[in-house]
Amino acid sequence: MTVMQSNPIYHLGFGVLTGLCLSCSGVKPTNAAERITLTYGSLNRSIPVASLETFAETGEAPADLETYLDYLNETQRQQLRQLLQQRIDESPAVVSRFTYSGMGEAFLQRIGQGIQTDSSLNGFHALRSAMILAASEPNGLTFLGILRQFPTPALKIDARVVLQLAEELVRLSVEREAAISILALATQQEAKNDDTDFSQLPDLQKRGNQSVEFRELEIFVNAPRATPWGVVESYHLPVDVYLPDDGRAAPLILLTHGMGSTRRQLAYLAEHLASYGFAVAVPEHFGSSSDYLAAFLRGELRDLILPEEYASRVRDIQATLDELERLTATEDGWLDRIDVENTGVMGYSFGGTTALSVAGAPLNETQLNRDCVEQPQPTFNFSVLLQCRASSIAPANFRDSRIRAVFSVYPSTSTIFGRESLAEIDVPTFIVSGSHDTLVPAVAEQIQPFEALTTPHRYLAVMVPGTHFSTEIGDLSRLPTFLVGRTRPDPEIGRGYLNALSVAFFQRHLAQNTDYDVYLNAAYAEFISQEPLNFYLKSIDDRIDLWYTQQIGSHLLSRSLIEFYKRPHKDLTHP
Repeated sequence: MTVMQSNPIYHLGFGVLTGLCLSCSGVKPTNAAERITLTYGSLNRSIPVASLETFAETGEAPADLETYLDYLNETQRQQLRQLLQQRIDESPAVVSRFTYSGMGEAFLQRIGQGIQTDSSLNGFHALRSAMILAASEPNGLTFLGILRQFPTPALKIDARVVLQLAEELVRLSVEREAAISILALATQQEAKNDDTDFSQLPDLQKRGNQSVEFRELEIFVNAPRATPWGVVESYHLPVDVYLPDDGRAAPLILLTHGMGSTRRQLAYLAEHLASYGFAVAVPEHFGSSSDYLAAFLRGELRDLILPEEYASRVRDIQATLDELERLTATEDGWLDRIDVENTGVMGYSFGGTTALSVAGAPLNETQLNRDCVEQPQPTFNFSVLLQCRASSIAPANFRDSRIRAVFSVYPSTSTIFGRESLAEIDVPTFIVSGSHDTLVPAVAEQIQPFEALTTPHRYLAVMVPGTHFSTEIGDLSRLPTFLVGRTRPDPEIGRGYLNALSVAFFQRHLAQNTDYDVYLNAAYAEFISQEPLNFYLKSIDDRIDLWYTQQIGSHLLSRSLIEFYKRPHKDLTHP
């Protein structure tokens, strides 16, 4: 029995992909395809557009379409129809800017392998024009609108690509559930052996005892950089600094924000860490900030992200370190306030990837060439598109020897680093993952890569069912539900987890305070975990449960995991 025949997730995935590629509705333009041709190697089958329209409008599938939809039960058919009519409220101008950007073109080139023109050419150009035109329709940009505006007389769907994507959708879901189950089992077993009464210990989720002084710096950097105003030959880098007011040289933590964010969005974390005795510096990454994104959406910039941003972000961090090193050595008011040689780095999303770079993971030229140049594949892992922007820059190792520990939240790693580069990190490393993150999938980008780490002190924390936005405050209503999550737990819960574990990690591995070892384990994570956002922590101190590593870390076991976890289990035990 194959996975496709037995797994309901696969049924839905196949239906979603089939519907995405095949469905049309409404009044067709004169040059719209009258028939859709499914190809599978030398086999092909045509379906009248009228049959697709009937299903889209009424939910009834004519006989010539039923073959493709009989994988779905009634509930799944309704879900498919809702997905096909899901509206994205963006103007034609914004859609045009994205599809003409480097990342947008890469996305369409990959999808165009499966959605082809009547001449069996990559559907890249046709898809781009269809998306722009569909965005101008009264109903906005929908899957149905895209297919209605597809500009060639016929539309060909390579079923092999559709099935490949459907299988990836299944694998992402099944491996996620497998990883969560295994992690939960491993941490529950570990927590049982710890009898610490955490209620008698300080609550690291609460602010520390030290008062915090806030300062602003503007650092001149004599190097080219992308900014919201275009590429400049030099720039002034704004940096927020938070200093604990205890008169001692404090270990330094650099915070690096995510794409489309700002340094001020990390203020809550900076103030929290500073209240526990750390100096915290937060630079603004101009080429991937919210101002940069806004300028791109206004049409003032051509590209959503330049490849050079990877190197520029590292330069921002190094410039910040260099300036703080100068200030603490020569300037009154800064003398003996910061221990720059004892620095940690903490990053969120794109910043998490940046943090791993300066901690010692070099760009992996071989992996980037394979995934981005030689064998680019259609994928639901959207973070690969961002990682592939680094494929056009010179291979580099951005390690800074002043970095002594790294805390990385939702990083992208699989293509830009791969296992080989992550293995080169030799400082204590903490990785945080959101189990249901659809932008940066947890298993592919954090859980499996975690197993590649070789540094003696490494930690993996997973929020369940965390997404990429589990710690984001503010209105996320414009984002699709599949990104934010159908039910969004209070982001203060996720922030509390980050507050507590970042303090414990940096106290232990920057301040060298062994009293905080008690917090860096599964028992403490279980103690602070609360519904509806559960929290698991696996700590590794040079030795690890081999079974756990193999189950979580190996792609070779993904097929057996699919077979194992598609069956119901009341309990999990070591096989």
